[in-house]
Amino acid sequence: MKKALIICVLSALIASPALAKETATKQPPAFDLKALTAKAEKGDPKAQADLGEHYYSGEGVDKDYGEALKWIRKSAEKNNANGLNDLGMAYAEGNGVDQDTKKAFELITKAANLKLPEAEHNLATMYAQGIGTEQDFATAAKWYRKAADHGNIAAQNELGYLYEKGTGVTQDWKEAAKWYRKAAEKGYDVAQSNLGYLYHLGLGVKKDDKAAKTWFQKSADQGNEKAKYNLEHMQD
Repeated sequence: MKKALIICVLSALIASPALAKETATKQPPAFDLKALTAKAEKGDPKAQADLGEHYYSGEGVDKDYGEALKWIRKSAEKNNANGLNDLGMAYAEGNGVDQDTKKAFELITKAANLKLPEAEHNLATMYAQGIGTEQDFATAAKWYRKAADHGNIAAQNELGYLYEKGTGVTQDWKEAAKWYRKAAEKGYDVAQSNLGYLYHLGLGVKKDDKAAKTWFQKSADQGNEKAKYNLEHMQD
């Protein structure tokens, strides 16, 4: 008997600052530690946030939460959206500081109100999961939409999921397919798998197992385990 296909659900964790930036289809710019440090030392808030992110993630330098927080705080004190979001993430994760989800929520809200897509996505996830605030799917959907409209691929996928399930919004499979497609076409493996699922069942799109397999394959090629499972259990 054919096993039921499975769909990729909302992220279980908020992305870390370094991963909050879209990386599905873009390579990070060349990193010059000396030049970036010089800009940060001159007080450039964006450079301060960028330098802090490198130390936080260990990308191009040895991971050092103390050094990361030093630069991220300087950026956040200048009301830089990236600095605020990154400092909020540090508090959410408890890296370099004592974990404080309410403080994280406060900082990420400030960054989201400055229209930083990554912060809008992170704030939506905090509302969806009740991190630092009361769980509120309607408000989560509002912030996912803001981030999605600003091109954040994770938010596009998660907004699609809310529409598919009717969580925080009126269930609408066509809207689900629309948002999954936007993220899938940018190379996001989770959305590719989810779009394949809709094609397989004919939800929001015309049932098309050929298209379903195509999207599952794109996702599986990136290592997505759910897509691999779905490919294996689809009927020929």
